[in-house]
Amino acid sequence: MGSFSDYAELKMLEHAVGKTAWSIPTTYLALLTAEPDDADTGSTITEPVGGSYARIAMAGKWAAASGGSISNASIVTSATATGDWGTITHVALCDASTTGNVIAWGAVGTAQEILSGGSASFAIGTIILTQD
Repeated sequence: MGSFSDYAELKMLEHAVGKTAWSIPTTYLALLTAEPDDADTGSTITEPVGGSYARIAMAGKWAAASGGSISNASIVTSATATGDWGTITHVALCDASTTGNVIAWGAVGTAQEILSGGSASFAIGTIILTQD
């Protein structure tokens, strides 16, 4: 993913110095049809509307962090679209299944046009969060 959100950067700083505890029990992958920015929230990102679209719960889908990054340990697939979702160009990792906060976001390797009957899919190791 390309960037941590402003929200996540502040929470990580507060957590690092012991000001607040920050834990997210489950993260959700949002599929996006437009590029977000660091100030976006889970309410302002541009996701498909209707057609059985839902964010993808990522619990249990992560490998162990290593070398400053963490990636998906299993194939991540969306629900089957019952309507056209448009072209997925970006993804965002959010802290809620709807609305909530964006943790990080980035461009997908190859844009995916999702039509009715299709689904988005990401191979093992292709959703990567990096911290340096």
